[in-house]
Amino acid sequence: MTASTLRATVAPPRTRDYRALMTATEGEPVLTAALDQMGAWLRGKKHWDIDLETAGLHAQEGRELLVLHHEVKHERSGFVRLTERPSSGSAWTTELITRDNDDGASWISLEVVSSEGRFVSVPRLATFLMEALQLGEGELRFAAKPQVFHANRLDELQDLLCDPARHGVVFVAGTDGNLDFDLYVHQVQRWTWEVAGLAQVVVLDPLATREFRAQFGATHDAPPWTIRTFMPEADPASAIDGRRHRILGSARLAAMANSQVRSLLGLIAREHTALRPLPVEVVRTKRTFERLENQSILGALQVAPVAPGSAPPAEAERVPGVGPVQRDVTPTRPPDADIASAASRYLAQLELAKRLLGVEALDEAELTAIAQRASREAIDPSAVARAAAQIDLLQDKIETLEDELRSARSDWDDAILEHAYTREDAEQLANENRYLRSRLRHDGDFDAAFGPVPEEWITKYPASYEELLNWMAGLAQRGIEFTGDAESTLHLASVDTMHFCLHTAWDAFLALADYVRARANGVCEKGVDHYLAHTPHGYRTVPPGKHGGETGETMRRYGDERVLPVPVVVDASGEAVMKAHFKLGNIGKVSPRMYYLDGYGRSGRIYVGYIGPHLTNTQTKNL
Repeated sequence: MTASTLRATVAPPRTRDYRALMTATEGEPVLTAALDQMGAWLRGKKHWDIDLETAGLHAQEGRELLVLHHEVKHERSGFVRLTERPSSGSAWTTELITRDNDDGASWISLEVVSSEGRFVSVPRLATFLMEALQLGEGELRFAAKPQVFHANRLDELQDLLCDPARHGVVFVAGTDGNLDFDLYVHQVQRWTWEVAGLAQVVVLDPLATREFRAQFGATHDAPPWTIRTFMPEADPASAIDGRRHRILGSARLAAMANSQVRSLLGLIAREHTALRPLPVEVVRTKRTFERLENQSILGALQVAPVAPGSAPPAEAERVPGVGPVQRDVTPTRPPDADIASAASRYLAQLELAKRLLGVEALDEAELTAIAQRASREAIDPSAVARAAAQIDLLQDKIETLEDELRSARSDWDDAILEHAYTREDAEQLANENRYLRSRLRHDGDFDAAFGPVPEEWITKYPASYEELLNWMAGLAQRGIEFTGDAESTLHLASVDTMHFCLHTAWDAFLALADYVRARANGVCEKGVDHYLAHTPHGYRTVPPGKHGGETGETMRRYGDERVLPVPVVVDASGEAVMKAHFKLGNIGKVSPRMYYLDGYGRSGRIYVGYIGPHLTNTQTKNL
């Protein structure tokens, strides 16, 4: 979650850059095609014909092109960076990274940056890539036009909007029957011109707009003739979550010029991609190429000796680890002159050469000695080794700080949302407290209105994780059974020093126990999600934002970690998949989770299969 994402104020410079991350259909390679498109763009737009299949550093006046390749196991990746430094004005950097992955979806990262922080319009290269390849995010494809959704595609849209792994925003425009639908789709296309490759754009037809409201509720509605910005991991069950997804209303759209709407939506998309952490596989690939580039720079310092009598390269010099550095060379010819004048000049130049070299003569012996001295390495190899070690150390520190910042930003965003839930609960409880106390005063029950809360109404929390494990056994009679590994739970004691997660875990247990009671009493007929969103009066709950499920991508890649113990009466294998979980708190990468299986329909019980550190997903996979 970011702070306000829909605002017309000037964004910080770095949010004006174009930073697109696009994935291909799983199993579809993109590396060769992406390099082909980059090569075509260089030839057509930059008039520079370069073989991008070969690593190398190419330089011309005012511009430089670096090409790197890397291959390991089932991954092949390529890196191309064009840096343009005009004599005046902004310098521009265009960086393309693409990776083929045999074990998952391939992807392309394209970044275009202005050194002066100028707004970067959608690059022509991005258009080339989207036209040549099936690129998108989730089930949706990036397209030049908005994608029209009918009611039969709302499940697909819900999966995309609720996916926490989604990188870009999704703009959803609603409609009704009062205006021309096709004309509005065309208008949305004009408004969203600057989000291509950065965001998905969906226009709902009138029926889909009504059905969308029925499924998502008023807090996550996309009203007719508005554009709503959906951030990743939308939670329709949470009214507070609706605050994150801002609406550009019809009145404001009508009052703004097309160019203003286009700039505003473009800034929203760029700001989000600038602030949202990159997926770990992208970060890992970027770091690989950063280290390869470091190695190439060090290799360039170690100039190979030139043997006496050999000629230096005329048009290219080779940098170890990268390849040839191509430089434009324009041969020159001395002007014609008469023999006497030329001889006089050459004699003067010989005298100047002897004086500068500090020799008496320029005979063969003296020239051979000069050549031998020149052929020696000018740089001490031990100094290069020390520089390499220092660069590696600094690179390690940079990556560690980036990881810490990434984790801190994620924790901060989660903490803001959690604070919003807590504040709303506190405000609601304060309102109820004032109301009930006033009713008690009115009825003359002053002891209840002003006295302390009776002991039996105060929630008691376990004092340690050991005590939590002991108390859980007492919940068996209330339909809650812990089947997990106690060691994973006890591990949390060393990180949850303030017992925030411990208290949340106990609140979740009590809410699950009351869910079972509500089902048994007939006041709840649906699952835990519905119970938490519509908790009957007198039953315990937790904020809906504390409860969630795993995405399809996480289950495909790391689902085996969610296969957890259950009694054989539930499954003969003694194991079952558990996707539903409670978010116990935010403690960096540990951020504990509690996974459970709702077995009420089969056995009338809930099975908690795991309480411990955050399991691996697409955001927590180690770099």
